[in-house]
Amino acid sequence: MNYRGNMSVTRSGIECQLWRSRYPHKPEINFTTHPGADLRENFCRNPDGSITGPWCYTTSPTLRREACSVPVC
Repeated sequence: MNYRGNMSVTRSGIECQLWRSRYPHKPEINFTTHPGADLRENFCRNPDGSITGPWCYTTSPTLRREACSVPVC
């Protein structure tokens, strides 16, 4: 799923980390590796084509990334 909305909370309710941030997680997917992925702010995205759909790095130090509950239209 290719998502371009402004949801910024994971499935379990954790706020998403800013894509440009390196804290608490250093992202391996970023503006440089995926320039066309629209990695703005801390919005849920699916830059790697994950089968679970849009996701984000979380602000929780104990959970690196999690899917977002984006409704399918």
